Amino acid sequence: MYFASQPHSDRVDAFTDWAMSRIDDLVAVHDRPPLIVPLTVTFAPQAVYPNRVLIEFERFYVRLCRLLMNNPDRASKRPLLPFALAFRDDPSTRPDKHPSAHDVFFNHPSVAPHVHSLIVIHPTLSDRFRMIADSLEATWRQIPSMTAGSMPAAFRSLSRPIDQPRYDNRSLHIPFDRVSMFEQLMTDDYSANRSLVRAEIRNWIDYSAKLMRRRDVADDDDLFTVLPNCPKNASTLPSSQEASLGLSANKLAHASLYESTDRQV
Repeated sequence: MYFASQPHSDRVDAFTDWAMSRIDDLVAVHDRPPLIVPLTVTFAPQAVYPNRVLIEFERFYVRLCRLLMNNPDRASKRPLLPFALAFRDDPSTRPDKHPSAHDVFFNHPSVAPHVHSLIVIHPTLSDRFRMIADSLEATWRQIPSMTAGSMPAAFRSLSRPIDQPRYDNRSLHIPFDRVSMFEQLMTDDYSANRSLVRAEIRNWIDYSAKLMRRRDVADDDDLFTVLPNCPKNASTLPSSQEASLGLSANKLAHASLYESTDRQV
């Protein structure tokens, strides 16, 4: 499915509705709201190929799950896993497409690929998330390079041993003021404030997915990812919503290709 066949606003609405569906489900069965966490990670320039940034985010997601709970790979823990929508971005979407010599020389993250995400934390894990939030940037920076055997052939000559960390992941940013805003709106009266919550989530997704506005591709795998991954040939979405997003079973499952490697590090 070509993205050009569908207005960007429709895709943003579909992503927003998907996130809201997950939030609604959690609110319906718990006496406290989930945490809604906008999160951005950046890379040092020339530290990663643009079409690998989402793979690196998926590796971070695995570590986030481990920090939130024990044995996150157990089937019984699946309902507790954070729901995440993550979107690749790069400097080409910035109004100023020509970074300054200062930014380039000092490897400023604005001149490198980065990932914007929206993460929904299960209500029973919200306190745990607050406890680990300050450590997430260090977790992101310390993710080691992948082994040559687990990487696509095109990158194997550039790989390093798994036990030699590459501190190329530059930064992780969580706008805690927005996290608090979401929490306040949902705690006060979610049913009354739901439209405001949806509008704020849509604004973030629209910003996060802006690379899709100018990308005309048939394969969506390097533009966004959805976590947790689904079993192969299975889906958590009605077929109509899959179509509106341009999703495939492979898109929902491809993170699993890297999980076995990340369990070892």
